[in-house]
Amino acid sequence: MASLGVNIDHIANVRQARRALEPDPVTYALLAELGGADGITVHLREDRRHIQDRDVDLLRATLRSRLNLEMAATAEMEAIALRVKPDMVTLVPEKRQEVTTEGGLDVAGQLGALTGLVGRLQDAGIPVSLFVDAERGQLEACQRSGARWVELHTGSYSEASWSQQPQELARLSEGSFIARSMGLPIKRLVLATNENNVLDEFFRTGKYRVRKSAEVHATSSPSMDISKASNFERYVCDILRRDTGRMKALWAQLDSTGAFDLSGDGFKDLIAATGFSSGTSTHADRLATIRAVSKDYGVVVDTHTADGIKVGLEHREAGVPLICLETAQPAKFAETIREALGRDPERPAGFEAIEKLPQRFEVIDADATKVKDYIAART
Repeated sequence: MASLGVNIDHIANVRQARRALEPDPVTYALLAELGGADGITVHLREDRRHIQDRDVDLLRATLRSRLNLEMAATAEMEAIALRVKPDMVTLVPEKRQEVTTEGGLDVAGQLGALTGLVGRLQDAGIPVSLFVDAERGQLEACQRSGARWVELHTGSYSEASWSQQPQELARLSEGSFIARSMGLPIKRLVLATNENNVLDEFFRTGKYRVRKSAEVHATSSPSMDISKASNFERYVCDILRRDTGRMKALWAQLDSTGAFDLSGDGFKDLIAATGFSSGTSTHADRLATIRAVSKDYGVVVDTHTADGIKVGLEHREAGVPLICLETAQPAKFAETIREALGRDPERPAGFEAIEKLPQRFEVIDADATKVKDYIAART
């Protein structure tokens, strides 16, 4: 079921900076509830830089929705949690010099201590979530700890440059898949393709066929213009339960024929077990989605994100939240944005007049050795 949680820490930040009684985060928590919030999150830090003990006590006494207490894994915080009895606890790392939480909890490195803390809290009727980076080792440790949920740290994605955002998004997507395969409550992972629908064809039919160059379309979401899927073998290995012999045979077949077919191997059950659904988005779909999102929300999305939204909405279920992360900046696809909206997309600060800046390049023959020598001479 979809739910909205509101973090009120920064209201307390303003109060503490003013060294005054207002603004009172408890008041704003009640206003958030009146506005429809399903839960309130507060982080009671060891240094009490924003939320104070009285805030937590008053929230517990007055909230009618869910109280999520973020806290460090310390004896002091454990005692407070057992006394206050929040509806859930999220364990997070703390550094006194950080402005906000900057990374995930090292569950793998502290598994023994955290398992004991998680057990004590959950035995007291307080379910626990762990705030972690999207790494297999950390997620496996979360499972061993007995915690009910994980919260994935998305700081690296939100702070990434244009060129790095796709890699960070892929890391979060893989982390979600790993977490779901361990039993965490992610109902569905939705895969979107453009006109180059290699993966949509596979997820619908069980047939994986590498496209020839003449079959690959140049589209308005070019990062998805693929003839074959990268890292796809890792997923196939998982659905075949890591049968290395079968994997070797399939990839030998792929090398010789350009295709393989899993449709006769209980394929639908294998895919259902991993939670994937898929769909295809066309240029016309992208234009329609960009227009709809701009009209309904006042937000301009790039072409790849539009593909994700279009396919995601096709698989949306009542009562289940749907999350689609932005994958690129709209300014990179100005021609399509103009076609959809009749105007240029805004550019990020510092890129407003990028065409007028000096361009530096050297022309090199299409020779691998010369390219290697050029790079080696400058590193």
